[in-house]
Amino acid sequence: MVEEGLEAALNRAKQTKIRNKTLDGEQEAHLIALSCSEPPSVRARWTLRLLADKMVEFKYVDSVSHETVRKVLKTNEIKPWQKKEWCIPKESNAEFVCDMEDVLEVYKRPVDPAHPVVCMDESSKQNVAEICEPIPAEPGKTERYDYEYERNGVSNLSFLTHWPVGAM
Repeated sequence: MVEEGLEAALNRAKQTKIRNKTLDGEQEAHLIALSCSEPPSVRARWTLRLLADKMVEFKYVDSVSHETVRKVLKTNEIKPWQKKEWCIPKESNAEFVCDMEDVLEVYKRPVDPAHPVVCMDESSKQNVAEICEPIPAEPGKTERYDYEYERNGVSNLSFLTHWPVGAM
């Protein structure tokens, strides 16, 4: 910086730390392919540590941390622990999509106080009974409950909500 003068020293760019890549392109490709494959039969999904262990086991690398695995997967936008789901049944795709578009059109209508949009949702909730008496709240402490409970079935609850389109 001294050789470049006072102006360069005052307006210098932030220095970035240069790191050697832990994995080369071929090793990253092996990691990505592994993360996209089926996990071992005893596992439901890949974990970062499991992927790191398999990379060493398959001799793609001598060692690799789960943090390096995380960074490579994040950089490549790969999330083997996530599953995408959809609700369109195969046997009725066209009909389902047509009905769904009709419903979505309702939400596009302009706000009209005389014709509010009303949504109904259903949710199942577990009915539980406390086994132990809760400990009442005290100054500086909240009421406390034991984690044990007795299950008393399930109820389906319906909710109605006025949903003005302009508020979305």
